[in-house]
Amino acid sequence: LAIDRERARQRREAEAARQREEQEAAERRAAEEKRIHDLQQWKQWRAQTIPEEPGPDVKDAVRISIRLPSGERVIRKFAPDASLDELYAFVECYDILKEPTEKAAEAVKPEGFEHQYGFRLVSPMPRVVYEVEAGGSVRDKIGRGGNLLVEPIDDDSDEEDEEEA
Repeated sequence: LAIDRERARQRREAEAARQREEQEAAERRAAEEKRIHDLQQWKQWRAQTIPEEPGPDVKDAVRISIRLPSGERVIRKFAPDASLDELYAFVECYDILKEPTEKAAEAVKPEGFEHQYGFRLVSPMPRVVYEVEAGGSVRDKIGRGGNLLVEPIDDDSDEEDEEEA
């Protein structure tokens, strides 16, 4: 009788643990779906706020060539007083900007969503990393023009680098 009770208790515990796992997995999926939806909404909103490329009348515009992870090269001019955040936002929203669609309803910034860029912009020679947190204008940081690479940020490699240091 004691053995049967113990087996029944173990089955109940295993069933409860399985249900907890399923619930946690469903919550993780829902959180990831919400994050992806918020990211798309943020991109739509941010793409609307990116200023147009300066025209030929702007003499001190900064010409930047950006190599995307796909291998595609994008050449664009930026206003000299544009912030690095504008440059990062342009790269982040490039897929939306290159395929102009008719303006639907104005996209709004998702509430409670804190956007983080999953890449960094790097000058290849000499290697200089332009962090968005550093701030500053495009003209101050990059100069009259430059070539930049989009480098994905791998969280795993950053942790390994910190452990080695």
